[in-house]
Amino acid sequence: MIEGIRSPYEVEIFKKNFNEFKVIAIHSTPNTRFKRLKRRMRPDDSREESDFKLRDQRELNFGIGSVIATADYMVVNEGPLKKIKNIIRSILENEMQNNCKGQGKPNRRPR
Repeated sequence: MIEGIRSPYEVEIFKKNFNEFKVIAIHSTPNTRFKRLKRRMRPDDSREESDFKLRDQRELNFGIGSVIATADYMVVNEGPLKKIKNIIRSILENEMQNNCKGQGKPNRRPR
């Protein structure tokens, strides 16, 4: 699992090297992301909304919009953490089952 892909070039490299590579785009509104960023209080996070918007624009210029637009899955993350975890878990389980068809049962860890 790779977290934090920002450019189509990165997606291209992974797809060339991993046959079943899938992209899951997780999207929240800028307002939601800024509120969450302020709550987590990491030292490298933007403190001002204007800085946050500039960072978003830099990432769009880098190609993150294309990554999101061409993702295999799009998940909207506007709710509680438990909800997004359940959605992602379902996607991963579905992918594991699809990739293991004809190869016996997928290896599943107990929850």
